[in-house]
Amino acid sequence: MEPVPMIEARKVLKIALTTEPNHPDALHYLIHAYDVAQSNISKEAIDYVSTYQQLVNTLSYPQHLLSHICMRTGSLLLAKSSDERSIQVSLTLCLIKMMGRIVSNISSTELELVSAQFNTTDQVSLFLDCDADNRAYATKWLSYSRLQTGDWFGILSLINDLYIAYNQSLPPSTHHLLFAY
Repeated sequence: MEPVPMIEARKVLKIALTTEPNHPDALHYLIHAYDVAQSNISKEAIDYVSTYQQLVNTLSYPQHLLSHICMRTGSLLLAKSSDERSIQVSLTLCLIKMMGRIVSNISSTELELVSAQFNTTDQVSLFLDCDADNRAYATKWLSYSRLQTGDWFGILSLINDLYIAYNQSLPPSTHHLLFAY
């Protein structure tokens, strides 16, 4: 049986969206309210996720949020690409922040290739700490979808990223990355 608070939350948030259909917080929490074990209910969130991702397409966490619904509905490949996109957005935004200029979107989630653009260990440490919590969260979900889809090289890539993050900077915010495995 579905939790009553989730049903009530969806009703309230849908009312809010009738007056402000592009309200990012209402969309965010509505998507979470659809993140329930019944896949037929979770599927109803897909349009809201699409609107939300387009609205805040330059932020890493919203790109990940689709994987909540995809995992519930069994769309593991879509969940995987959602988390890969989230990590790519995070790395791109952090590169822009660190380098002070526009960079093209990162085409890889591999930290080794990205961190090679910095000259000092201090720069690498600051880069790794940038958006680390959102990136770690997406990495955790990505590791699950890669395991479930048999993407063994992708798993090895994530383990390599953890090794690099741990050995190059050791910021406290990356320690929970180890729990993804």
